[in-house]
Amino acid sequence: MKINIYKIYKMMAQRVIRHPNNKSMAKMESLTKDLLTDSLNKSEMLVVVKKIRNLESSISTFRKMYSLELKNAIENDNYYIEIPHQIAHAWNENSNTRGWIYILTSTTKPGQVKLGATTMLPQDRVVAYRSKYGYPASLHW
Repeated sequence: MKINIYKIYKMMAQRVIRHPNNKSMAKMESLTKDLLTDSLNKSEMLVVVKKIRNLESSISTFRKMYSLELKNAIENDNYYIEIPHQIAHAWNENSNTRGWIYILTSTTKPGQVKLGATTMLPQDRVVAYRSKYGYPASLHW
């Protein structure tokens, strides 16, 4: 079964949240995020994984060594990278938009409003909402 490198990145990020003052864990998270770019070839990815492995080895509290899983997956071309749209959009350096707060209503849900925030264009969010929930929504703000 192929592994999603983004999911390993999320696990590394969770380690940082649990141990916010640990610089080694923060560096491992940063290195794992580097693997998510399309700019690294296989040998460059393995160099990054080796750095992660060295950092993981220096911290004895881990029950699971993600670097071993990464190394095996990359060596065997047994991985993929699937970053959720919301995250990829937020990481996009070319994006100068922070996002919008919106209010939706629907004739099928009288008396209810949907308050939300999105980095999508609000009109696109309305279309996505209709597609996801199967009923019409109107953008009020």
